[in-house]
Amino acid sequence: MFLFNLVVFDVGHGTMVLLERNSQGMLYDLGPSYFERFNYVDSVLLPFSQKKNLSIEYLILSHDDKDHTGGLDAFLKSSLSESIQSGNNVLEAPLCPNNAVQLENGLRLTPLWPRSSHKMIGDNNNSCVVLVEYHNYRVLLAGDIEKEVENHLLGNKLKKTDVLLVPHHGSKTSSSHSFINHVKPKYAIFSRAFYNPWRIPHPQVVSRYIAAGATILDTALDGDIKITFYENEIRVEKARDVRAWWFYDN
Repeated sequence: MFLFNLVVFDVGHGTMVLLERNSQGMLYDLGPSYFERFNYVDSVLLPFSQKKNLSIEYLILSHDDKDHTGGLDAFLKSSLSESIQSGNNVLEAPLCPNNAVQLENGLRLTPLWPRSSHKMIGDNNNSCVVLVEYHNYRVLLAGDIEKEVENHLLGNKLKKTDVLLVPHHGSKTSSSHSFINHVKPKYAIFSRAFYNPWRIPHPQVVSRYIAAGATILDTALDGDIKITFYENEIRVEKARDVRAWWFYDN
């Protein structure tokens, strides 16, 4: 029995994630924009949502870095924002729920970070970290947190996860041994550009996830990544392995 979909869009260096059930979606970040002329909301998210007849129920903006929020202006101008809920009257970054949220489509969102008692310096370590749960499945969306925050999170409702959006695109500043071994993801997803000046993901980071038993997924190599959760199994589709991806479907 189908439960829900997770789509990690290939947006180059940045993040745009959709979780969808019953034609209702939750977005985590909106990807980058370039020169005020190109963004992934207009070019990908809007036609994707129209093709799939999706409405966007909830929006999270992990932190105010342009590779995560570059599409915000386009989103606000589009029809996608009409049904949005955010827990905040103003749609601006960062945008993170203060408490657990039960969405109408059944997905449960639990914010794990930031905490008012641990204000950090810099946007990355104040990223909104969210645990998404449905049925017996867990998806952890970790923003750009680094090792210092990972250490704070250990033991804070942080359990083994089925899917992890790897912190900070696979930078060596994140993904400590302790964090990986605590979360033990079945699938570790790197959202990043193919050629990037930061040379991420760092080879040591990739090796840590492999050693922990994770299957590696990488938007730079795989394109869009779709993970479908069923009652008794998880299926992965990669855009570059599928001859007819969503925009070719009849």
